[in-house]
Amino acid sequence: MKKSVIISVGTEHLHGEITDTNGVYASADLHKLGVEVIRRIVVGDNEEELIKALKNNGDVDLLVILGGLGPTRDDMTKSTVADYFSKKLVRSEKAYQNMKRYCSSRNISPNETIEEQSLVPEGSIVFENIYGTACGFAFEENGTIIALFPGPRNEFKYTFDGFVHYLEKELKIKEILFDKKIYFYGIGEYTIAKGLDDIVSKFGYSHIATYVHPGEVELRISLECKDEQEFEERVSPILEVIKSRFDEYIGGYDDKTAVNTLGEMLKKEGHTISVAESVTGGKVAGEIISVPGSSTYFKGGLIVYTDEVKKDILKVDASILSDYGAVSAECAKEMALRVRELFHTPVGLSTTGYAGPDGGTPENPIGTVYIAVNINEMVSVKKYAFPGDRNTVRERASKTAIFEVIRALKNWCNYSDMK
Repeated sequence: MKKSVIISVGTEHLHGEITDTNGVYASADLHKLGVEVIRRIVVGDNEEELIKALKNNGDVDLLVILGGLGPTRDDMTKSTVADYFSKKLVRSEKAYQNMKRYCSSRNISPNETIEEQSLVPEGSIVFENIYGTACGFAFEENGTIIALFPGPRNEFKYTFDGFVHYLEKELKIKEILFDKKIYFYGIGEYTIAKGLDDIVSKFGYSHIATYVHPGEVELRISLECKDEQEFEERVSPILEVIKSRFDEYIGGYDDKTAVNTLGEMLKKEGHTISVAESVTGGKVAGEIISVPGSSTYFKGGLIVYTDEVKKDILKVDASILSDYGAVSAECAKEMALRVRELFHTPVGLSTTGYAGPDGGTPENPIGTVYIAVNINEMVSVKKYAFPGDRNTVRERASKTAIFEVIRALKNWCNYSDMK
């Protein structure tokens, strides 16, 4: 597998003013091509630091440098790279015509500084930029392809896409890296990894890896294949083994996480859902309505944060609150039932708990969350202990609550065709 390093240039990255989204985009595209990104580095607009990065990262097939190609004085990437590799800067006719077209379309009169944007290291391949004056370009030195791209988002994406097409031909890639993502809920990364140890040992960590997100574990299977058909043939038996061991925890695949899966299941069953939230404070409803078309299955929700609102608005029985407390299985079950009745939905979902930093009891410490699902009078309530700060607990609880509805639908509605 070809190896690559990405160097992002810009002091604004180091000051925390912007996030290096270009580096993320480049990494993802190179990964799809089967090019392994072994390092991503950020340096400021500093010639000395960029030279250090170039010296320390030349032992790769591909060196990608992002940013610092503009017309201002701090845009020193091109000249620094050219000097380091002893390349003369020469005018590229393609880059010159690109600059002229851009300036003409905006009634800009090119000056000497702008015209310098058409200079590239000798021997470079140029990638057009319809959104600005600085083209992307690439040249080869001692077996390494060095490629530079402008920093503004739309300019970077357009020029980098051209570079990717070039790489597909230049590297003569016969196999592309395909991914299959599986999303797990209500189970820890360690348990998944331990249960799939035999598969990981066979294929290696570079091909099967887990990634932890709040309330969610992503398992990614990556295989080099000549086309999608070959990938499906090879990944299917692996998927079957994973499903046989962990199917009850799987909430989605690929670009469909639990909230997307929930929407598909509710539509298929012809069900609508309503939610009553205490500890999650509207995050569950926010997750559900983030999916386009959710109005077909989401009726509405209530944030019932205090005992008074639970009694007066949601009509939770006062004796449940006095006997068991708001953070209890009994209260969660009552909330799920009452929200169903209020909104006239087959499915009711509720959350109640302690997110911290205050509150909690010996029986229900901070991080305790009860999640209840009521589907046509069939009731499930689960108690969870989520680690983390207040926002992390709420995030984990929201995603887990959505998955609990999926689990209930699979168990009670014989829903089995999630893919």
